[in-house]
Amino acid sequence: MNKLVVGLPLVLGLGCAPSGSTAPPAETAASPAPADQSAPSSESETAITENDEPPKEGTTPVAVGDQQSEDLEGGGGGDAQGPSRPVPRVKQAKAQVEGELFPDIVRRIVRAHINEIRYCYNQGLQQHPTLEGRVVVQFVIGPDGYVESATSFETVPADDSAMTAVGQCSAERVAQWRFPKPADKGKVVVTYPFELSPQ
Repeated sequence: MNKLVVGLPLVLGLGCAPSGSTAPPAETAASPAPADQSAPSSESETAITENDEPPKEGTTPVAVGDQQSEDLEGGGGGDAQGPSRPVPRVKQAKAQVEGELFPDIVRRIVRAHINEIRYCYNQGLQQHPTLEGRVVVQFVIGPDGYVESATSFETVPADDSAMTAVGQCSAERVAQWRFPKPADKGKVVVTYPFELSPQ
């Protein structure tokens, strides 16, 4: 009994581990944590701030490839910062159609080209800002649907050189139009009036 009591403190005092167990590893100095690679440096943040400035207030981003179409409505050619001019009115009046082509079809084609007549009217307004009246264009549609001839049949007022020029310009435009082929493959004579007013 005395031997067992004496021997036990000796084993504990020496710090020997019991059989079957391993000594704990020596404590090592903690290595520094790797720097966060995802966090941008102060220089990177400065570069991003300088190059990617937010748009200023009151500005609208413009998409690449956007193009401004040609203005045939009567407001083109002026200062972009100035007030826009009112769009001149070009009203189709009742037309006279002689031949095998429905008047509604003729009216639909003319409506599709109405900005060309408005363009001619804009030219007259540059000479005479208060120009107002009527232009009558008479044209002949051939068997193939193309306009064979077009003339300024009437202008009101007749003695106004600016309105006369509008009528001639309108006839030149109409001469380039194309309509459906007449049902009987014949010719169609159309007399078409346009009422013009500055606004």
